[in-house]
Amino acid sequence: LRFIHNQLFRHFKFASRFCPGPFHSTILRKAQFRSSDHETEYFEMCDRAVNRWREKGPQPLNVDLRADLSIRSEATENTSGLCLFLDRKNITHFFPPNFLPPYDCPQKHGVIMHYLKEKWDDDALAWEVIPPPLSACPPPCPRADRAITKLPEKLNPEASKVDGLAFLGLSLSRKSAAGHPGSVTHQTSFDLNEVQDRDYEYIDATNDDGWLAGGGEPGPPRSYKLAATDSAHVEMMRIGTYDPEWGGITAEDVVRVLRSGRILIPQIEVLPTAVVANWNEPPELEIRFDMEPSMPNLFDCTAPLPVNWSLRFIHNQLFRHFKFASRFCPGAFHSTILRKAEFRSPEHEKQYFEECGEVVKGWREKGPQPLNAGNWHVEESKRGEATDYRDADSFSTEHNSGLWLFQDRNNITDFFPPNFLPPYDTPHKYGMIMAFLNETWDVGDLEWKNILDEKFDSGTVTPERLFFFFFAGAPRRA
Repeated sequence: LRFIHNQLFRHFKFASRFCPGPFHSTILRKAQFRSSDHETEYFEMCDRAVNRWREKGPQPLNVDLRADLSIRSEATENTSGLCLFLDRKNITHFFPPNFLPPYDCPQKHGVIMHYLKEKWDDDALAWEVIPPPLSACPPPCPRADRAITKLPEKLNPEASKVDGLAFLGLSLSRKSAAGHPGSVTHQTSFDLNEVQDRDYEYIDATNDDGWLAGGGEPGPPRSYKLAATDSAHVEMMRIGTYDPEWGGITAEDVVRVLRSGRILIPQIEVLPTAVVANWNEPPELEIRFDMEPSMPNLFDCTAPLPVNWSLRFIHNQLFRHFKFASRFCPGAFHSTILRKAEFRSPEHEKQYFEECGEVVKGWREKGPQPLNAGNWHVEESKRGEATDYRDADSFSTEHNSGLWLFQDRNNITDFFPPNFLPPYDTPHKYGMIMAFLNETWDVGDLEWKNILDEKFDSGTVTPERLFFFFFAGAPRRA
């Protein structure tokens, strides 16, 4: 590996050339273990597997691939060579070995050692001669260079057997000339390309997904990230899997409840409140949809509802109704637009967020906007077909900004239109809204917390008592 790497680095000199750390193959990203004991047991299992591989010794990788990527029918020797990847999912060329064994003759051994005697220093951007080893180096510690992070709090982590990607949420997908031609338009209220640095003026590197919003990634030759359609979304409730034995819930159960009207879905109008870098290192870039103010006016139905109130309103209903092991919500309401964002410099980072601040300021001036304002279909950017279960003529053309069911971020299966329509300033509807906004789910304690500290003589303000307030009057203070 070093022999080939050093030859490539000696020969090719272009601006974007680099090698991402020690030679490795990533098998999983964002791995979070059930506990420290589970982590220890996992790496012990891995050590046993590696020891078995060590006993067999080095092995060839490719044994049957031709240079034209066709499969050999006959067995041959010395076919383990090098591949050229357009991206990790697409191999375009194969280069078979041209420097063949044996390698123990003086001439070949000398050629090999000529390249193994040095390594490329990524910090100094220069070649460094490797001194003779003084002793064998110990293997790297699996935890040596990563921080321990807190698990997302599922309702019952022990009973959540298999992780998954299904969720209920909002779609921010929007087809764009800058993105993938297969992207679908589900909203036109916000052009997320306004906060995406597609020209890489500020961003130096990302993960292989590239930009997730604003039409997604078009792929080569317009971009050299993984070609992918727009998957911008906001999660309201992570389902994980549709297998109850794995800790999930069936899709049929979710759809039945959402279709029944038990979950009140208002006309969803949202406002991006900030673009931030999250706690990951390198960070993910997120568009936040915070509720502002965070403390609503619980008792005055003439008071304006908080910005983004509908997100907590729906989230809290979902969490009140659905109780299954894998249920959780991944942090504050947000849409991830980029992963592993590395800026060219601190000054470039500062300038990027200043520009994003100006964009958000413009969005704030317009105020909260509906998302599915065009009554779009799940699969196509087509008006008048927002659902597949009711006649388009009977579907509201004014209030259709609702909720989507995602099998994963690239696959939406169902749409649930609003069933709790404006206006919301009547005592009845305002009371129903405040009954759910007055509490939050504490992911640390896995319990509901009331946002009011004050007590009434009849006890804490519960959803039922708050709802009763609007029809029987306020209880007297002690």
